[in-house]
Amino acid sequence: MNRREQRAALRQMLFDDLVDEHLKLLEAYNALHAKMTTALVTVKKEGAPPPDVRQVFDAYFQLYEKRYGEKPAVNRDKDGANIKRLIRSHGLARVLELLRAYFDSVDPFVIGTGHHLGAFTSPNVFTKVMSHSKAPMLSPRTMGNAQAARRFLERYEQQP
Repeated sequence: MNRREQRAALRQMLFDDLVDEHLKLLEAYNALHAKMTTALVTVKKEGAPPPDVRQVFDAYFQLYEKRYGEKPAVNRDKDGANIKRLIRSHGLARVLELLRAYFDSVDPFVIGTGHHLGAFTSPNVFTKVMSHSKAPMLSPRTMGNAQAARRFLERYEQQP
């Protein structure tokens, strides 16, 4: 074997090694990509909002489209977490009532927010809407206590 043939054989061996190395890296990349894609799909499937939050989102979409004639831009993760917090603090019925009051408000500051959901869930705007709302500010627990007291008084008055 002369020098030229030796160089050609050496080049072929190096080329074959590089191709093998490249194929191994490609297989490892594909395996890792498949794992990551599966993990992302799993997270997205688990990320569906709870029924109460979905109900507030639906009401918001209806009110916004009725007022502006277009679909709103919503950050479902951030706004969903804020809505969940409001529902936990005030109850679903109260949040839905305040959402309607938010769209009915004539306050220039509230109108200036463009009725975005992020503005509604911010403490400043939410407190402003609550203060202008006609319904009393009662927590679900306080409302439950008031109903229990009302039932007790009805039974007490019915006794001879």
